[in-house]
Amino acid sequence: MSLLSTTSLASTPAGSVPLSAHPVGMEWRERDLDLDSVHDIDRRTYDEYQRRVAACMRRAGLRYVQVRFVDERPSYYRSINPLRAETANEFGYHPPTLANAVDPNQHVDGFDLALDGTDDQPGCAPLSFKAVHDLVDPFFREAQAVLDSLDAAVDGFFASTVGQSKLAAWRSCMASAGYDQFESPQDATIHFLDGDIADQERMVRAADLRCDQEVHLTEERSEWERGRFEAWRDSNAVSLSELRDRAREASGALTTLESQDL
Repeated sequence: MSLLSTTSLASTPAGSVPLSAHPVGMEWRERDLDLDSVHDIDRRTYDEYQRRVAACMRRAGLRYVQVRFVDERPSYYRSINPLRAETANEFGYHPPTLANAVDPNQHVDGFDLALDGTDDQPGCAPLSFKAVHDLVDPFFREAQAVLDSLDAAVDGFFASTVGQSKLAAWRSCMASAGYDQFESPQDATIHFLDGDIADQERMVRAADLRCDQEVHLTEERSEWERGRFEAWRDSNAVSLSELRDRAREASGALTTLESQDL
């Protein structure tokens, strides 16, 4: 797999979830970093991989329909923002349903063997994957390291003094609503993720959302993270510039692959 996986929100069309007023967590990945080239390379890498699989299968006498690239992660990150009422009302503490890209192929006799191969003789999919990813994976590893650094930089609000104060206010609010068994929203999430979504979970999540809004928990978290995001962005300006340079190099290498007749 590439750095940026191809799963999507099953019930959410591309771009249908608006930017959060108070971004948190991985939502900072799409804020003022000018990393569209990273996502573009991921899409092109996947498309080139699929093109090569189709050509390889054609040489084996089989028809392969390329699987469409799908990437709804920005929408997903926005949808799980604690203040996103639509997600809270429908899913409670559960994450929105994810669906993999749809495989439109008819797996006739010999199809899977030609596609996947064996331990001794790799098929079209692993051969095509290697041909493309050997070229771009160094870039993806560099990009992943930068994003991991960002994630680490904005983490830690709930352990901070202001975070602890806001959690105490949230607990008091939740207790007043009749839910004094949870120490934090994360505690409630862990509790309910063990089972299926039910009315009780949605009721607790609705109270959680009201208390969050009342004590400004996520709003305060967003401001706390924003300061760390901006400090990280400024201190990593060189790394981000270098990553964009690497993206241009990777783009050129992909162009060479894309121009090859198969």
